[in-house]
Amino acid sequence: MNIPEYHELLVVGAGAAGMAAAAAASDSGIRDLVLIEKDYQPGGRLLREKNKKSGIRIFGTAIGNEAFRDRFLRFLSDYEVPLRCGIELLDIDSDQEGFLLKLEDEEGLPLEMHCRGLILASGDNAALRESLPAFVSELKREGAPIYFQTAGDLIEKCSLADEAAENGAQAGREAAGYLLKR
Repeated sequence: MNIPEYHELLVVGAGAAGMAAAAAASDSGIRDLVLIEKDYQPGGRLLREKNKKSGIRIFGTAIGNEAFRDRFLRFLSDYEVPLRCGIELLDIDSDQEGFLLKLEDEEGLPLEMHCRGLILASGDNAALRESLPAFVSELKREGAPIYFQTAGDLIEKCSLADEAAENGAQAGREAAGYLLKR
């Protein structure tokens, strides 16, 4: 029998938005969080668009996308945020207690994770974005002890990695504020 792992906060997607969300949530006081990525390394479009410059809005100086990614990976390491790569999200269910994510690991084995807070930062995913309105409306119950947010390209296309990271950081801070009060 597959017993779900439990974490306070899960962040799905380890691109600029997801890495920033995880770092900001950890910096804001969330200690039990995991960053999940379906690819075998974090970075998302920061890896696909290596020659672009990012960082001016975040770090005050323009650096390449690889350096941008490396800075966020150092933050995650400093904050001791677990990063699990090769994990694909298959389904999400929710109740008043939290979220149950059905996942598949790099070997194709089923995995379940339960959390009170969930941030989806899984890139420009049209199918997921279309299914979100009904899912989100169910979660907007006043005073629910759970938190849900989308970040980065799932909200709207971010032309710069800086925009995605800023959006992710805001989601991470909001998640921490919400979860720590309940």
